[in-house]
Amino acid sequence: MSNHFFLQGDIQQGKSTLIRSVISSHLQDIGGFSCQRLYDSNGIKKGFRVVPSLEALELCKIYDQNDSGIFIRFEEGKTIIKTEIFVTIVLECLKNIENKKLVLMDEIGGVELMSQELRLAIYQALQEKPCIGVIKQELDLYRMYLRGSVEKSCLRYYRELEERVFPEGEEKHVFRRSERHRLKEDMVIFLRKFI
Repeated sequence: MSNHFFLQGDIQQGKSTLIRSVISSHLQDIGGFSCQRLYDSNGIKKGFRVVPSLEALELCKIYDQNDSGIFIRFEEGKTIIKTEIFVTIVLECLKNIENKKLVLMDEIGGVELMSQELRLAIYQALQEKPCIGVIKQELDLYRMYLRGSVEKSCLRYYRELEERVFPEGEEKHVFRRSERHRLKEDMVIFLRKFI
């Protein structure tokens, strides 16, 4: 069994929700970070916020422009990405994993690839600690590139990241709703190995 358990799959199908259902009673043993979806009071998506793992259970939140950690905003038909906010918070989260049994990375494979410092910190965490999380599908990253949200170099960095998350011979955990229960059982077995 691998030292990592990362889900991949289509967006908004329940990957992060599944992870939260498994780790919810173990947050004190888990370091790392998570992303929250931000919505207005009418249910319209307004952006994304990155938070430390202790705040991971709140997957969705009402948008408040004064909240810290907002790294993507959707305003007037435009996507505004503040990579430096994501990088700063995630670097701080990864500096605090020394006494943790497991690292949450939800999600990787996107804007963080533009920061060499953060890529290296993620690689180091993957090497030193067991990790659980979500890794974006390469096609979704490519779509981000086509929209101008990430640089072309991120496509190359993604392949490098994927090789570290899924070393040769390691199973990819592709999320499909029809396999949710099996994946949850596998994730619980993985969690018991480290916590």
